[in-house]
Amino acid sequence: MSRHSGQRPELARQSDRRAALTRLAVAVAIVPILPAVVLPASSPGCFPPGRPPRGEEVRSTAKCLINLRQIGKAMQMYFDDWGGVMMPVVGYHPYYEHCSWTWRLSPYNDDLSLFQCPSDNHWFSYGMNWQVHQREVDSVKAPRKFILVFEVPGSGLITPSGDPATAMADSDLTNEAQTDGEVYGCFTERRDDIPISRYGETNPMQSASPCGRALWQYLYFPGRHMGGNNILFLDGHVRWFYDWDDDLMTFDPNEEMPARRR
Repeated sequence: MSRHSGQRPELARQSDRRAALTRLAVAVAIVPILPAVVLPASSPGCFPPGRPPRGEEVRSTAKCLINLRQIGKAMQMYFDDWGGVMMPVVGYHPYYEHCSWTWRLSPYNDDLSLFQCPSDNHWFSYGMNWQVHQREVDSVKAPRKFILVFEVPGSGLITPSGDPATAMADSDLTNEAQTDGEVYGCFTERRDDIPISRYGETNPMQSASPCGRALWQYLYFPGRHMGGNNILFLDGHVRWFYDWDDDLMTFDPNEEMPARRR
């Protein structure tokens, strides 16, 4: 039975209009709040300079954050099942193929869309820190600072069929040449204005860039979300960063959190 049964048609229409206006008012009220939720005030360079973020940018950033949180939960379940030991990094494997880290997470979350950022046109938008390789979780000095999974230029263009098996392959990250601070596409000492979207594929293992050195599996700034990147840390939290922060992030499991940040 309709919820308007017994009402006159005019009253039913007025009720529908009031409900629609209420939903619109709630949506209008929420949109300005989203940046504060998605982009923590403590993040360095919390908002991109020059202009406030657009609604679409905020929504895609939020969806990417949710993806990484779900990946983080799946990883924690994997670690628990393997006695607190992180997964092996066995080199390059096609996306979601046997032995890849994406495949190892499939028993815990088999939603393939988790691995694709809504602002990216690749099947695989995230990379894993190679230094997790069969390491005990408890051996990491600063879980809140240790980068686990992060946004990368990616490879594996989406095919018209939408079938990962026919897309260019992606998988395990090996960012062994990257040290803290080398997070700019042309390996300069400071952030430049070359967006991540400029890094196109030349083959599955190497991306072309204006300086010819950017790799598809590295963390680079500027990122795809308002110039920043979403990063998942070993303790499970995810944050958006506009630029690299030596105090708050590291690829090194032996690096400790600065005393002023503890």
